[in-house]
Amino acid sequence: MKLYFFTFGAHIADDVETALEAEGFLDAYTEFPRVLGVGQTSGPHLGTPVWPKVNKALLLGVADDQGPVLEQVVRELKQRFAAEGVQLFAWQGAQVVV
Repeated sequence: MKLYFFTFGAHIADDVETALEAEGFLDAYTEFPRVLGVGQTSGPHLGTPVWPKVNKALLLGVADDQGPVLEQVVRELKQRFAAEGVQLFAWQGAQVVV
């Protein structure tokens, strides 16, 4: 299992969630509805009057065989929204309490 941290501009959330839902990735997840930060391509998303945009993030536990599918979905979203700071980070995960 891998744990994925997926960040993107909150204003593209509908498109992102539609793409993830189509592949079955929204059955179980943790959502961070307001994430602030600065990206190299997307610029500041700080939720302030000067920099009003904000990000959203999802934490997804994904089976090893489904990881490449999620990664491809995110690659396609990153191409479609190249200037929107679409980022995916992964690390090995294990469920410790069942």
